Amino acid sequence: MQTALKPTDAGAPPPSLVAHDSAERLLENGALQDCLDKHLSALPENQRSALILYEAHQHKSNDVCNILAVSASNLRVLLHRGRQKILLMVEKFQETGEC
Repeated sequence: MQTALKPTDAGAPPPSLVAHDSAERLLENGALQDCLDKHLSALPENQRSALILYEAHQHKSNDVCNILAVSASNLRVLLHRGRQKILLMVEKFQETGEC
């Protein structure tokens, strides 16, 4: 069952993801860093490259598209899939403490 937006909700920003720990605090844990490295290296090359260039090196999307020779829509797909896999790994780590 869908709920209708209230008139006061129309201009409100979308709900944000609530994190119990900050990214910096989680990365201070060496086990999480090791797990992140392991999962990044296991990503397909194009997803790993897209994530590293866009997120870590903070290249503009046009530059990443040119470097990887992909379209803008394909870059969005690569980033989405890579982020999903990393997010699942972080969530599992938060819940279980295991990689």
